[in-house]
Amino acid sequence: MNDILSAAKARELFSYNPLTGELRNRVTRNHNAIAGEIAGGYSQAGYRHVRVFGSLRKVHRVIFLIMTGRWPDEIDHINHIRDDNRWVNLREASHRGNSRNQSMHKTNTSGVCGVCWAKERQKWLACIWANNKNLNLGRYNDKEDAIAARAAAEIKYGFHENHGLQTEGDIL
Repeated sequence: MNDILSAAKARELFSYNPLTGELRNRVTRNHNAIAGEIAGGYSQAGYRHVRVFGSLRKVHRVIFLIMTGRWPDEIDHINHIRDDNRWVNLREASHRGNSRNQSMHKTNTSGVCGVCWAKERQKWLACIWANNKNLNLGRYNDKEDAIAARAAAEIKYGFHENHGLQTEGDIL
């Protein structure tokens, strides 16, 4: 699907401002795509998307094509804001790398990814998903010790510094 839209054609159809993240239509293609207007709309997941040649494409992927001349495998929004398409906020990432920069899940009760209260043992449990395994980092009497164990594991396994941050409107 991605090979239908070339970088040259994308640059002909759209203009991109890397400082604001806006992708605009260069030409009028139909009543929904008018020259000079911001291209596309929003998906239910909060990403901007645009229809090109009958296919719906994520705007951040089209931007990557325009900027680099090739389609990315995956794109990570560094600050977790799905419609912040400024070039400084986008990075190509593997699936593993992208998953190591996620917002905190809405069901989290401790306020820290990978740290939870283990009721049956009355201790704080620290764990991390790495190398395709859920690794137990230990049980701790003090929450701060569990947080420290998780933080050390995030460094060891190459997690992004923004992993686990809450971003308003972008909690899973």
